[in-house]
Amino acid sequence: MSGSEVSIKKMSELLKSGATMLSEACPICSTPLFKLRSGEVICPVHGKVQIVKSDEELLSITTISVLDEL
Repeated sequence: MSGSEVSIKKMSELLKSGATMLSEACPICSTPLFKLRSGEVICPVHGKVQIVKSDEELLSITTISVLDEL
């Protein structure tokens, strides 16, 4: 299976499990994001993602992710 077929399969599984497709897209791969019943927002390709609404939030999340990688 190609990468796009795998992501489509994951998206269909999310919808079948009750997840909601959002109008926002993953900032990394531009795949539609999904909101799980638990309220968590995920990308079918990358897993959990952070939605930022300001430059300050983006800076904070970027800093934390860089520190986690170190």
